[in-house]
Amino acid sequence: MQLFCFFVFREFENRFDKSFSVSDKLVDYKSNLTIPYQAITILQNEKGFETIKNNVDYLDAQLENWKLANIEIQRKNDELEVYFKYSDSCGKPIRYDARHHYLSEKAFGLQRSEYGRITYNGRLGLQIVNLFNAHSHDKAVLTKRSPTKEYKQLEVLY
Repeated sequence: MQLFCFFVFREFENRFDKSFSVSDKLVDYKSNLTIPYQAITILQNEKGFETIKNNVDYLDAQLENWKLANIEIQRKNDELEVYFKYSDSCGKPIRYDARHHYLSEKAFGLQRSEYGRITYNGRLGLQIVNLFNAHSHDKAVLTKRSPTKEYKQLEVLY
């Protein structure tokens, strides 16, 4: 069973953490029918940083492919192949490939027990997706170490 954490930052500043301790619902989860993931939305306002959403949702474990915002995850045996796929929901600036199609590329593959992070931005904020290809009972699994693999799709915002 995998552990996925999805973070959305609005009005993000680089001094904010890119990973957090995971929810008890994720570390205590014992079903093979679904894969839990944590979605956190953090807003920066006049009060500072405020968590406006911190939910645990579930993906169907019987599927081989999942989509979380602009990230597509494909399970191939024990490996996860992770792709960045630009869409209008990502926000501007638009990312194109060499053929002037919306950018769609493999970010990385994660072997068992590897930890990866995808970071991308748009006008509405910064998106961070942390993926751990195993189950862990350690709530600090994403904060104790740096990602094994990392992909960034960051554009200069004017």
